[in-house]
Amino acid sequence: MWAFLKQRLARRRSEQSEIADRASQLIQSLGDAGYYEARERARAAGRQGETVEARRWSNVAREIGSRRRMKTGLNGWDRIGLDPPRTIELAPAADVGETKAADQQSFGPHRIH
Repeated sequence: MWAFLKQRLARRRSEQSEIADRASQLIQSLGDAGYYEARERARAAGRQGETVEARRWSNVAREIGSRRRMKTGLNGWDRIGLDPPRTIELAPAADVGETKAADQQSFGPHRIH
């Protein structure tokens, strides 16, 4: 029984050391962006069905967030296992008037009562 516990604790220490090393490497090379890189690697591993590797990269991201005092956690997209939608570029404010004029030409003026 004690041998089993010792073995389990040794394996856990080894995993924690590996996570700390990966976190240090990402912080050294990317700074705060290392957190986002680790999150992306976790997502990629999850998409490929590598749950152990995905969990490991999630732990690396958590370690980086903890060291850098960042607000971290799972968002809704991570919880349901999907990639977040890409951002949509909006027209600059100056072009909005031109867009309204083009809409009126193509659809005609509309009255809202």
